[in-house]
Amino acid sequence: HGLPGSNGRVSLAGKVRQKASDIEVLFNRAAIINDTFQDQMQSIVESLNATKRRGSQIGVSTGVCVGLGSPLPQRSDGAEKEEEGEGIVLRRGPVKLPERAMQKCVRSYRRDAGCLADLVRCTLIAKTPQLVHELFSEIR
Repeated sequence: HGLPGSNGRVSLAGKVRQKASDIEVLFNRAAIINDTFQDQMQSIVESLNATKRRGSQIGVSTGVCVGLGSPLPQRSDGAEKEEEGEGIVLRRGPVKLPERAMQKCVRSYRRDAGCLADLVRCTLIAKTPQLVHELFSEIR
């Protein structure tokens, strides 16, 4: 299991591998869990924001973007104005495009699809470093 020289669960470069290394299997699994993952992340964000609303007023400061496998997408629909009042904002992400996953697999992982760990992703935007800390604590 795995590439020659790897121990199966860790790649030659030391990256933890998926149990499956067939890219079709990985994409099928990503499609199955994407909505559940996004809903779970939304639930965490709503819970943290509700706690902050009940507690003290959230101060507005420079936003901190926490990407879980995806870059901060550009918004052209005016959604930033809707997001301004929240301490943490979730931007749901699509499953990574197959073309991009294949490029990453070839360029970064020596054609080892088992290293692809970011097919399901989202972007979380927190207004303060403290909120980033609370978010990571909740996700763990």
